[in-house]
Amino acid sequence: WDGIFHLTHPDHAKKYYEKAKEKQFPRAFNNLGNLLICESTNLSNFEENANLQKGIKYLNKAKELGCAKAYLNLGKCYLSGTGVPQNKEKARSLFKEAAEMGEVQGRLEYLRSYIGTNLE
Repeated sequence: WDGIFHLTHPDHAKKYYEKAKEKQFPRAFNNLGNLLICESTNLSNFEENANLQKGIKYLNKAKELGCAKAYLNLGKCYLSGTGVPQNKEKARSLFKEAAEMGEVQGRLEYLRSYIGTNLE
């Protein structure tokens, strides 16, 4: 999640991310995707699946637009199997791409993937 605002006011954050998404801002797709994925843990199975899939779709769009955070967040989804089939090698690849784009957390996750903290 990016910032405290959408932790304290998720409905307001969603509204602003939707507006920014219309202008093709990569971070808006990333943040909206994360928000939907995180919200899905409190919904029924049908709603959860719909939110997860929409969240993954937004993360992929952010990735296409060059958002380094999206590579990191998609990697986390693949690592845990959240909204996508679990694929540790795909997660490692996404962490590497995030790291190469300068995302510090991506570097950390990529290194962890080799020392076994996250990936085996």
